[in-house]
Amino acid sequence: MAGGSSDAAATLRGMNRLFGTGLSLDELAEMGAEIGSDVPFCVYGGTAIARGRGEQLTRVEHRCHMYVLLIHPRVFVSTADIYKGLRPGDFTVRPTSERMVAALVDDDVDVIPALVSNRLQPVTFGIYPEVLQLSEKVEAVTRHPVHMSGSGPTLFLLAPTIQQANRMYNALRGIMRDVYFSQFVGNVSSLTSLQPKSE
Repeated sequence: MAGGSSDAAATLRGMNRLFGTGLSLDELAEMGAEIGSDVPFCVYGGTAIARGRGEQLTRVEHRCHMYVLLIHPRVFVSTADIYKGLRPGDFTVRPTSERMVAALVDDDVDVIPALVSNRLQPVTFGIYPEVLQLSEKVEAVTRHPVHMSGSGPTLFLLAPTIQQANRMYNALRGIMRDVYFSQFVGNVSSLTSLQPKSE
């Protein structure tokens, strides 16, 4: 999940603080765009719509803090191979960013999961069937839709309440190791404590 980009963004922000250079986030993001397209997003944090190569960001302020379960398959996925596998027919259904933003702003937790769209997911599943198999296993255990982050292989599930998230977390931890617990980031000051509970 943007591992290299988040590392680069953390390095830029850390060096800015360590050396007291006083650069703004905008300046750090501009520097980060020269390193990688996803670095500006990671510099700012929070929620945003990305355009262009991913470096043109429109911040989305919201108070939706759905819980997120991340499942990391122990599979190496080549992003280059995924993009090479894309075909024009993969884009017949366009994501509805406007509807997603409205759902986030309205904290409509019942609508948000249905609006998640990733045109890379079927391509990754086709090239790496083990990721598809894990997705099917996770869905069978949790009885919730499973989504993929970016070009993969990380999978995720959304839960509106911490109780539901804990149930899914414990069910998955019983059958696999790499399961992580997180939460949407909107207005950072309103975030609740992230403490998954084992039963």
